[in-house]
This record gives sequence, structure tokens and C-alpha cells, in this order.
Amino acid sequence: MIVKMSKYAFLVFHKEYDSFLNTLRDLGVVHVKQFNSVLDNASLQTLLADRKRIDQTLRFCKRSIANNKDVKVSEARRLTKEEGLKLVDKLDILLEKEAQLRTMQTSLEKDIAYMDIWGDFSYEYINRLRKSGLEVTFFTCPTAKYEPKWGEEYHAFLVNSFQSVSYFVTVTKKGVPIEIDADRPKMPPKSQPELNKAYLEVQKDLKNVIEEQKVYAAEQYQTLIEVDKTIQNEFNM
Repeated sequence: MIVKMSKYAFLVFHKEYDSFLNTLRDLGVVHVKQFNSVLDNASLQTLLADRKRIDQTLRFCKRSIANNKDVKVSEARRLTKEEGLKLVDKLDILLEKEAQLRTMQTSLEKDIAYMDIWGDFSYEYINRLRKSGLEVTFFTCPTAKYEPKWGEEYHAFLVNSFQSVSYFVTVTKKGVPIEIDADRPKMPPKSQPELNKAYLEVQKDLKNVIEEQKVYAAEQYQTLIEVDKTIQNEFNM
């Protein structure tokens, strides 16, 4: 049914403007036409940005809850906008921590795969040799270019051959120049056992962070919905 509307113009003293808007809102049957552009109002833009962050957080929570049917979703708590945005910051921290751990995990996987080629050795023993005046140098080169004479000239010995690449080391006195047509790879800073241990620790930390995110989603989802409503009301005003 179409109802005829009445149009009014009001002149309101600025100190009474907020209470005037509250009264209109309580009436619930008034359409207020906005003349100011959101783009021209910094406060409104901030509120929009806050709502966007909360919306992204709610989407994450919703996905987490859907993927974890066993979780119990907590009831909403009454929070201020500021308290609600701190909750959003908390998830940002958890997601950033997860991203860092996944980067570490990928890096360790590459180092472990590379060290599998070189085998299990101890950097401690290499450092002992250096202290005694001997230099251990790591090399790689195409297998076709590997020269057996390097064993006589630089005490080189072959460690492994993998995918047409030879991996070998030389043992020379400190200061002796090594004239070999081969690459000197950048070796991982840890030995194979140390890398495996670090990888297990990262996996454990990653599992804990994901569990924290799961608990966060269940505990904060309903609360963040209410915080979003609070910001929406502030925006509408």
C-alpha cells in the first residue's frame, strides 16, 4: 500500500542536534535525506573502514565455525566499539603469526630437502677443522664437468650426485686459493638434525595458532556481530 508522506524542514540548534536525531530515530517512521557525501566526511570514512575490518573478521569466524562443527559458539557480550576493534586486532595478530610460521615452514622444507643431498654432518666438526687451520669448502657443478684431479689438488671428495649435479667438498689449508670451475652454494645455517628439530617445533607452533584461531572464532563471532551493529548505528546517526 502506498502511503502519502509529509515533508518537513527543520531548523535545529547545533547543541540540540543529537537529541533531535535520537527523537526521530525513536519515531521509526521517518526517512532522513542525507545531503553530505560520505567521501567528504572523514569520520564516516573511518566508520566504513572499521566496518570493513569487522566484516572480514566475521567472514573468517563464519568459515572457521562451518569447518569445525564440534565447536560451541559463545553468546554475544556487550562491548564498546573500541573494545570490539581490539578483538579484530587480536585476530590480525594470530593471522600474521600463522603467515610467519608458514613462511618458516616452507623455508625449512627447502633447507631439509637440500641437506638430504649433502647428508648428515656436523658444523661443529667443520668449525673444529677451521680452528686447526683447515678450510672446508662446499661446491656443486654439473656431473660432466667434475674433475677427479681436484681430489689430488684440493683434497676434494664427492658427497653425492643428484639430477646430473655433483656435490663435493674440498679440505685445504687456510689461505690456499681454490681454482675450481664450480659453484659455491649457500649452505643452510643448521645441520640436518637441527633442521628437522626446528621443523617439528614450527609445526607444533602452527597447530597451536590454528587452534587459537578456532577458539577465537567460536568465542567472538556473536560478539563481533553486535559490535558491527553498534558501528552501523553510529554511522547511520
